[in-house]
Amino acid sequence: MSIPLWAVFLILLVALLLIWRLIRFTMRIMLFFLLFFVLLIGLDFLGVFSWIQQNILSPFL
Repeated sequence: MSIPLWAVFLILLVALLLIWRLIRFTMRIMLFFLLFFVLLIGLDFLGVFSWIQQNILSPFL
């Protein structure tokens, strides 16, 4: 029993498309986390979290 050449190409094409979608999804997730952490670092650099701790959380603790 032999597999036709077009079936092999079709399977390879489907596999490549699935791998490409997985890579794109992974890159989007990594970009989201990168931007999120850059935002957190920027807010920390500006002192937003210290201000929240001193002016908002301190009266309740």
